[in-house]
Amino acid sequence: MSVPVLVSVVIPAFNAEETIDEAIESVCSQTHTNFECLVIDDGSTDGTRERIRRWQEKDPHRIRLLAHPNGENRGTAVSRNLGLDHATGEYVAFLDADDAWLERKLEVQLATFNDAGPQVGMVFSGTVVCRATAPDKLRDVPGTDGEDVQCLAQLFSGVTGSSLESLLFRPATEFINWVPSPTPLIRRSYLPKAIRFIGPPVLRTQFEDYLMWLILSTQCEFIFVPERLAYYRIHPHQFTSSYQDRSSAVDYLADTLNLLDVLQNRAGNCLSSRGAFLRLLEKRSKLILTVTRHVPMPLARRINTIPITHVPRLLRLAISERILLKTICEVAYRYLRYTLLRCRTNRLYGWFASPGTSATRDATQ
Repeated sequence: MSVPVLVSVVIPAFNAEETIDEAIESVCSQTHTNFECLVIDDGSTDGTRERIRRWQEKDPHRIRLLAHPNGENRGTAVSRNLGLDHATGEYVAFLDADDAWLERKLEVQLATFNDAGPQVGMVFSGTVVCRATAPDKLRDVPGTDGEDVQCLAQLFSGVTGSSLESLLFRPATEFINWVPSPTPLIRRSYLPKAIRFIGPPVLRTQFEDYLMWLILSTQCEFIFVPERLAYYRIHPHQFTSSYQDRSSAVDYLADTLNLLDVLQNRAGNCLSSRGAFLRLLEKRSKLILTVTRHVPMPLARRINTIPITHVPRLLRLAISERILLKTICEVAYRYLRYTLLRCRTNRLYGWFASPGTSATRDATQ
């Protein structure tokens, strides 16, 4: 009887005492039991390390506690890299300390790998989204039901050249990472020493997981499993939630251009045959003009709008891409159109309407 393959599970944890137990327990509850769980304490100042130690005492052969020198806080990217440096499994899985897995997660994904060719390097899945620290309060996940599942299954079916284009096909103003962070299972052969997570300060912001999936997509193909195999927890302290709350479309545009620069510099030698990415690099200016279509967009998330105070930053980006005049014209048109639409819905609009119109009657009521 063959020995089941070893899976290395990497869990970075920073001040996660409220959720780390659930994360580690979900790994220990897997139906695939041959794993090593590498939990990296990223300089926590609460009881996170003590909770990890308790799990290590319960299961010393499979659970290991790692930390940075002098207990420093180095960030998620460096912590994941530390886990990768100590990983010995044939496959590597990543799990954040505030997320959790369903018990068949590894079993289902390993079975998918067994049915796939060696060119497939990542299998990921849908998620169940829960809020705060209550995983029983569930809601549906956009993009993982019905026709969207079929779309994702087709885009990430392991067909040559599909993964990179699929990861980049969303408009520049939509903050979306098709690969939920708690779901990827990756062949470690596609993670040599040269490929590691890249975070701040090289990246302007914490897009390290998205950047890693982009880099991997230049090396291998992905397969999407429609089944929901992980819990993805949404809470105010989460990077994605706080980023969407504080960032406008201009912030996201600048961060996207920075991500593309880093990807080109770090993986440029692998991109010559990837026409989709090269076409995107050639059309960076188009990203800027696409963003101007969201000037301004009332009643939308902040990340889909451009406040007037952010227009100078947008124009600076336009200068770097040599499309200043086009951008000025587009922004001016959008704000003029928005202003006129507001006037039409304002009661003062009745002053400018001809006598007897409904607008005049409404204004005089």
